[in-house]
Amino acid sequence: MIQEIVGTRIHFESFVAGLQPRSHSLNSADKRAFYYLVVQQEGHSVIRCDEQSHTLQSASVAVISLNSSAKLDMRGGSQLWLIGFDEALRSMIIGNEVDGPKIKQLLQQPSLLSLSANELERTFIPLIQLFESEIKEDKKRSLVILSSLLRVLLLQSHRVLQDHSSVTSESNDEILVQQFQQLIEVCFKQRVPLTYYCEQMNLTYDRLHDVCRRALGKTPKELLSERTLMDAIYRLKKLPDSIQTISNDLGFSDSSQFSHFFKKKVGCSPKQYRQQQKESHQLSTASKLADFSDWP
Repeated sequence: MIQEIVGTRIHFESFVAGLQPRSHSLNSADKRAFYYLVVQQEGHSVIRCDEQSHTLQSASVAVISLNSSAKLDMRGGSQLWLIGFDEALRSMIIGNEVDGPKIKQLLQQPSLLSLSANELERTFIPLIQLFESEIKEDKKRSLVILSSLLRVLLLQSHRVLQDHSSVTSESNDEILVQQFQQLIEVCFKQRVPLTYYCEQMNLTYDRLHDVCRRALGKTPKELLSERTLMDAIYRLKKLPDSIQTISNDLGFSDSSQFSHFFKKKVGCSPKQYRQQQKESHQLSTASKLADFSDWP
């Protein structure tokens, strides 16, 4: 059933275990453009949409966005709950809270979680039962309570997803770090904020920070600064470009900002560094000439 509650739409269904297989259509106009949380306590079910299928076996949780015709097929013996919600409620759930980006990330792509029966019983079932009790009674049906329960369910899903993905975290970390470094190559001269990289990678900053620390022992900011510094050093050593030109090309607002950045990293100003490199090169050349003159 779909409930209209204070300008939002919530679709809730509870399916008890039965002997016969069942199908539940999600293709009516009222049920499109919904985000769905499916909690399966036991059995086997399949969500079919856009020529794709998402299978839940035994104790499982699915988080998925449906923007077109879809169907939920359940084998006999399947027991599950389904909560759908529209964009208005999604915005309310994400809000401006510190955990909002985690929910936003979770809802951006399908997630299927396999849990132990005990874990599902402890972490999801009590919340689902509270949600069911609240939405089925006309005298209750508080949007504040329903959105809060749904928020906790989604955060719990995100937490479980992170815990279960730790088994393959090393390979995933390598891929994410490579993606980040590729983005740095494209964008570092534009001096875009780290939030831009996070948005492009569909990651929260905390997630990107953890990945970089685990894989390379450095923060995203340190990696970005290193790439900028590498380019600055090369140009000061090898090219005749003025410091102002280098500053502009690297996206700094002015040469003083660039000088402050460079001195903080290297210990001297760009002008001093270039002079040191020039003197070092001259000494090296003179030494080579002296060695050559010593030949018999």
